[in-house]
Amino acid sequence: MKIKNIPTESSFLIVLGLAGMFALTGCGTNVPDDVSGYVDSFIHEAELRGHDFSDARRGLTIEFTDLPDNKGGSSKSSFFTNLIKLDPFIWKQMNDRQREMLVFHELGHCVLGRQHKNDRLLLGECASIMKEGGEGACVGDIFSESWRSYYIDELFDAAVQVPDWYRVQNLADLKVIDTVARMEDSLMYASSQAKYYGINAALPLNNAVDDYLLTLEYDSVNARYGFGLNGLTISLIPETGEFSVSHVGQLDWMTYSFCAEKILPEIPLRFSMLKLGAFYHFYVNEEEKHMMNTHYFQTDTMKQPENMYFATYGGSSPTAKLSVMQIGKR
Repeated sequence: MKIKNIPTESSFLIVLGLAGMFALTGCGTNVPDDVSGYVDSFIHEAELRGHDFSDARRGLTIEFTDLPDNKGGSSKSSFFTNLIKLDPFIWKQMNDRQREMLVFHELGHCVLGRQHKNDRLLLGECASIMKEGGEGACVGDIFSESWRSYYIDELFDAAVQVPDWYRVQNLADLKVIDTVARMEDSLMYASSQAKYYGINAALPLNNAVDDYLLTLEYDSVNARYGFGLNGLTISLIPETGEFSVSHVGQLDWMTYSFCAEKILPEIPLRFSMLKLGAFYHFYVNEEEKHMMNTHYFQTDTMKQPENMYFATYGGSSPTAKLSVMQIGKR
């Protein structure tokens, strides 16, 4: 006679445990709607690079909660589960690219098993968005599509090489083809907060075709130096040493910026912007500080028409000299 097996207490617990495991690893997920798109983007970017993380949502929970020490996010992994916490206040202050990189950083920990990587590139930019504090410290570098692509390549392959476009350009290796403009400041205008001296001009350049070197030279120490061209604003505040390249839209999420390490200004102070091929190179006193491709994350809210140049700087009555030269390689 065949006797049926009678379930014991231990076998019942095993079945219950397996049921719980399947529940945790099933297709269900707990991801807020305004974060879900970034998880989808992570899966899509992985697929573009030959990786299958279609199950990244399995056992994933993302929640908004106040975090200490001004942290944008944190992550914790355990058996079959991944928990990501995002600070709601910091999330609201972030633009679209910053939010994407914050989510990618935390998924890098709990899905890819990445640890922090604090290396820097030749000009001081973060080598990886997996930098400790990278959810806030490196997102400023994500200012153009070339940078975004590199950081995502490195996220899925920590051994990836620095891209070919990341080449420091020595100004001494350039040859002048033509002098497009030379002028000194002669205008003073007032903003709502202070008086500024400046140069305003439309430059005879075809930004899509011409390569050029724009240089501004200042002969005195002032509260602020800066210039703008084609929607970009480049500025240096001597008191803090903050050097930045930015584009400002009408809404916070349209605003993008890159901030370099602190710079101690020397007089005379020369700002230069080299447009070479599809890339901009930025210099302070002939020392390169940053590069990015000319197709950055701009919007239709540009502050001035294309090729309209302006320079502003605080102070009593400083002098600035502007030169714009069409250039080529030697």
